Amino acid sequence: MATSISHDSHNIIVVGTNESDMAAAVNRVVELNGGIVVLDGGKSVAEVPLAIAGIMSEEPLTVVNRELEDAKAKAYALGVSAGIDPFMTLSFMALPVIPSLRITTRGVFDVNHQTYV
Repeated sequence: MATSISHDSHNIIVVGTNESDMAAAVNRVVELNGGIVVLDGGKSVAEVPLAIAGIMSEEPLTVVNRELEDAKAKAYALGVSAGIDPFMTLSFMALPVIPSLRITTRGVFDVNHQTYV
């Protein structure tokens, strides 16, 4: 999964089980000019294009909501734990002012100990 919504930097953030899918997810977010992408086996299975600064869409709310719900369903089907929002969780993993571990442009940061892991 990759998204261009990552507080505070809004750089693309990605998580996955293998580098090739992660790279493909990031590349697809770039092709969309921002958004959310879920990949499975090298193929995009869900996308939420967010072409306005990588965080907003010009599409109607109903369209964006349908795309987002589909992306969540695909993420859960791939093993994301039930009960969490995969994209909110991923987006806030980049916010280095809230505990505990965060992903920054310089690497994984331990907020509690103020050091890079």
